[in-house]
Amino acid sequence: MRLKNGEVCLGWPLSQHILTQGWYYNDGSLHQAIDMRAIVGTPVMAAEEGTVEIVYHWNGKRTQGDTNSYGNMVKIRHANWNGGTLHTLYAHLNSINVKQGQVVKTGEVIGYSGNTGNSFGAHLHFEVRWKNKRTNPLVWLDNNFTTATDKVFTFRTGEHSVDCSVGENDKPASSNVQPADKAETELWGIDVSKYQGNINWRKVAAAGVKFAMLRAVSTNKNGIYIDPTFEQNYKGARENGIPVGVYFFTYAQDEATQNKEFEMLFKALDGKTLQYPVALDIEDKSTASIGKDKLTALVKRGLDIIDQRGYKPMLYTYTNYKAAYLDMTKLAAYDLWLADYRVGVNQKGKCQMWQYSSKGAVAGINGNCDMNWCYKAYASEAAGVSTPKPAQKAIVFKAGRWNVRKGPGTEYASVGVITSPDAKTGKVVTIGYSDVVNGWYKTLYGYVGPAAVASHT
Repeated sequence: MRLKNGEVCLGWPLSQHILTQGWYYNDGSLHQAIDMRAIVGTPVMAAEEGTVEIVYHWNGKRTQGDTNSYGNMVKIRHANWNGGTLHTLYAHLNSINVKQGQVVKTGEVIGYSGNTGNSFGAHLHFEVRWKNKRTNPLVWLDNNFTTATDKVFTFRTGEHSVDCSVGENDKPASSNVQPADKAETELWGIDVSKYQGNINWRKVAAAGVKFAMLRAVSTNKNGIYIDPTFEQNYKGARENGIPVGVYFFTYAQDEATQNKEFEMLFKALDGKTLQYPVALDIEDKSTASIGKDKLTALVKRGLDIIDQRGYKPMLYTYTNYKAAYLDMTKLAAYDLWLADYRVGVNQKGKCQMWQYSSKGAVAGINGNCDMNWCYKAYASEAAGVSTPKPAQKAIVFKAGRWNVRKGPGTEYASVGVITSPDAKTGKVVTIGYSDVVNGWYKTLYGYVGPAAVASHT
């Protein structure tokens, strides 16, 4: 954005602005860029409108000191400023959405963060170059950022963030911002089925996946069946602290067939505890041949059955399908999981869960898998199947946001966050625990530290 005083205020390339390295590395050596915290698959956005000048695809070797060290990289040329060229550069990407010569808008998704090139952990490397020389990116950005530690270098003497209040009224609307972007929850997850084969869930958890939707039931030429990987996926995900929900792919065009699908579904779910919803997956066009009214009524019936059985119901479909074949006014009361892979389109605020890509790459999974953002804290809700009812042992959380960790100590990785009071109900969050290890409470989701606990039974 070009301000009225002639300065430039670039947009942040990520939705969350947490710096892990600054203009100087944390060890004091020269970096000439900033690194931002980002798990694999985080959308990366153009900092300003411009033309894609370079798209570089990594050759798979972790070399140092050359272009290949950037991994998958995009370089964008923006309008000149003060008589000099202005570029931004985005490195270590997992995948790239744009082509050389393509014109992009501010906030348009140009790729997804990763761990390619000379990188040993997922993040985004971001550079700003003026007159073909690197400059401190923080002097081109507003002050809406935090640092991962107090060692992260920010500004040299005389440097500061851009005062974006100048010309704020002229700020162009980003194509990647929706009206409801104030939602506090934003969790990254995946959905998987037999097509992902045998999954190493330990590696998936280490990659930062916060939830997984598992296919439980589908239909083929031989009839309705339980996904052959469902049992192992449920076991693997839960053993590694990943909360799970399920989905079933429906082909039902009448109540009798729908009943058979549910019979198989509830058989698969017997004895299992879910932290996320049970999603009815409706997307096959042949199913829509019964007409919009009948299909909508059948879908509503299915969601009500899920609810009656004590699970959290959710509708899965894609943007064009719901527009063409469903009456969404009659389904507005149910949570929506929406698939939409269009570049530059952010579904935050339009659904509770957004499947943004079918070509994600996650450690522990061979080949592609579906990638999702979740905007609702299902695993920390205080009621319903998402959170088990407290038994004889229960902890009551203090007000705040508390990490749930993989093991009994701060040295273990966080596997999720519980916010108390619950944002939806306003109630203090209470969950059950099975044991106390080194002062930490062992729950279904992971370990909760004593600092988070107001009281326990």
